[in-house]
Amino acid sequence: MTTPHPSGYASKQFTLIKKRIAARKAGGFLLVEVMVGIALFALFLLSAGLVLLNGQESTEASGDRVRATFLAERSLEAARDIRGGGGFAALTAGQHGVTLSPSGQWQWSGVQATATGNFLTSLTIQNATPDIRRLIARSTWKHGFARSGAVLITTELANWRTTCGVGNWAAMPTTPEGSYSPGGTPLFSAVAVAGSTAFIAADTSPGIYILDITTTASPRRIGATFSLEGGYVARAVAVKGKRLYVLTTDPNKEIQLFNISSPSSPSRLATFDLDGSALGTSLWLAGDILLVGAQSDSTPEVHALDTSNSGTIVPFDPALVGNITGTVNAVAVTGTSAYLATTDINQELILANTAATGLDPIQIQNLGNNLAGLSLAISGSGLLLGQAKGSANLEFFNIQGGGLSSFPTFPRTQTASGSVMGVAMDTIPAYGFVAADSGRKALQIFSLRTTPPSEVVTYNATAPAKGRGVYYDVIRDRLYLLTTDSFLIFQPDPSTPSRPCS
Repeated sequence: MTTPHPSGYASKQFTLIKKRIAARKAGGFLLVEVMVGIALFALFLLSAGLVLLNGQESTEASGDRVRATFLAERSLEAARDIRGGGGFAALTAGQHGVTLSPSGQWQWSGVQATATGNFLTSLTIQNATPDIRRLIARSTWKHGFARSGAVLITTELANWRTTCGVGNWAAMPTTPEGSYSPGGTPLFSAVAVAGSTAFIAADTSPGIYILDITTTASPRRIGATFSLEGGYVARAVAVKGKRLYVLTTDPNKEIQLFNISSPSSPSRLATFDLDGSALGTSLWLAGDILLVGAQSDSTPEVHALDTSNSGTIVPFDPALVGNITGTVNAVAVTGTSAYLATTDINQELILANTAATGLDPIQIQNLGNNLAGLSLAISGSGLLLGQAKGSANLEFFNIQGGGLSSFPTFPRTQTASGSVMGVAMDTIPAYGFVAADSGRKALQIFSLRTTPPSEVVTYNATAPAKGRGVYYDVIRDRLYLLTTDSFLIFQPDPSTPSRPCS
């Protein structure tokens, strides 16, 4: 016979079963949580590992580029040493590798050099002109799929030891050696040269004309699609290595910086807005200092910008600015001395010190002829100032020692055929080149060795063109005249060499 369970037994058993089921459920849920936690932790470790790995790879990739750059630069320095030891003729055209000889001298070795870490470096030499070699150093590396690349550095070396057939500018042929005319009146005003490329500022769209001057007898336009943004035009240009600085009429981006590694298609790197409402009028690039002259308004009329960073334009800190009366039409620098040509007829020429905390005048020259200063050129210890149309509007100064000379024979004055829009000098200086706002005698060449400077040769522009700017190319010993409608290239008389290359 079955003994009956005490009262409430079934209820207790049911409760016990419920607890066991709940415990089993709880235990199962805890296991899922543990598995999810492990998965999340593994994901965290994986992410952290990837971050560390990517960081390490980025560091290694940066190291690869730094080393490749070093190797490319070293091959360029090796070429300079080879030129120094073996002369300019040792820079033979073609692709080379460089290595150290047992005696510790650089020498050519095959077509490329291999460095530890599988870096390959080659140096290609091209004959740009009979006395100029273009050097292209290239370093490549490949360390797996993600770590490969190349560095390319280009420079030019001149035959500085040779005596060149430099002609006599007093016998310059009055027919241009070469010319470029786009049609119409582009109003060319300034030019800067980088290698075999001329960048010409124009007062009409596209603002910049880019010419290949490899063959000076036939300059040709390249980069015809390039133009300044917004339809603005250029007032001045300056070149430093592979960088082009353009002074534009854009009121918010007066200074524009371009990368000209590919000369026919400059790419803009940065812009700079000058303080105040005035627009810039002139540029001069000296080392890391970019001096900008400006139209007269309530702000300083000359600004100094820092160009030491290849991709930016920033003011110096503390700021280098100058409170100048009148518009600064031209700027020229030698050493720490900055010379300014202004529209103020009581201070047509001003000397400032770029090494001081400001650019305020430290010496002022009142020439007494009531003519505004328009253009400046510096060569050696000579300074040439061009002024508005009038008598004695070309002044030649001796600036040896940094000041404006008070020697009895200085300044030496002469009268140009019109307002002197541009001036230049050769390297001695022996000759002064003048672009005048005149069709007749748009270009005048003066001997600076006489007192006063004597006119030796002139060029009449084809009417209605007038002179607007002039530039002496020391590398090619050529003179570039900018007119309202043309870019003209002149050569001296090549039959009477008179001085060595610079």
